[in-house]
Amino acid sequence: MPKNLNTKKAAEFLTGLGIPFSKKTLEIWRSQGRGPKYKRVGGSVFYTESALFEFSKGQSVETEDSLKIRSDQG
Repeated sequence: MPKNLNTKKAAEFLTGLGIPFSKKTLEIWRSQGRGPKYKRVGGSVFYTESALFEFSKGQSVETEDSLKIRSDQG
């Protein structure tokens, strides 16, 4: 069963993964529709460890140089 973390514990979890996040950052991002996936139960917010792990992977961003390297290899 997935472990549910409140916002403070989620920030600590991400920081433990080497991605420093504050509780306040998660709150702001959540209000903007950004950040890791979360659940709302009544008036409480919870993050699962799996959602935080997925978020911690980040997104790959292609640059002109990385695209050039791929086209030279192909």
